[in-house]
Amino acid sequence: MRELPNEIAHDYPEEFDERMEKINLFIHKSDLLVDVAKRVEEKYRETQR
Repeated sequence: MRELPNEIAHDYPEEFDERMEKINLFIHKSDLLVDVAKRVEEKYRETQR
């Protein structure tokens, strides 16, 4: 997951479809990142009570 933004930013595929596939994968994985961030925030708030 960590490598995907770098691949999009620094990889210059010749094929438009290849670039779109990487962008779509990043969008799909971004839901997971948001979910993890929300859980981390919830755990942090629980420790602050």
